[in-house]
Amino acid sequence: MGADPPDDGSETVGEIFDVLSRPERRLLLYYLRDREAASVEELATAVAGWLQARRDPTEVVTPSERERVRASLHHVDLPRLEAAELVRRDRESGEVALDEPPQVFEDILSQALAQERLVAERTAGETADETDPENR
Repeated sequence: MGADPPDDGSETVGEIFDVLSRPERRLLLYYLRDREAASVEELATAVAGWLQARRDPTEVVTPSERERVRASLHHVDLPRLEAAELVRRDRESGEVALDEPPQVFEDILSQALAQERLVAERTAGETADETDPENR
């Protein structure tokens, strides 16, 4: 039979983009980059807060919204990240930690975070302009 096609890394890159396609996963990964580990509850609080801040920075997260995010992380996002070997979850303690991802993943995640920060800064500037009484 024919030889296996060469591993050009495109499958890995495709997998990374697929995993990063959901904002919840990106936010969770950004959060874990700065910490050793976090509980699912802590991740749900952080992710729900960031998602709410994107929608309307003047509103607070409701308990039902936080619970919706927690359930999604628990049943959808964390299993997907574990399957991609990007995070590991300790079933005993409930702690989630960033695994040792490939360098290409680190590079893509860093670029995504830089882009999201630029967008957030622009949005914050526009919101400040709208709420400034001198601009009314």
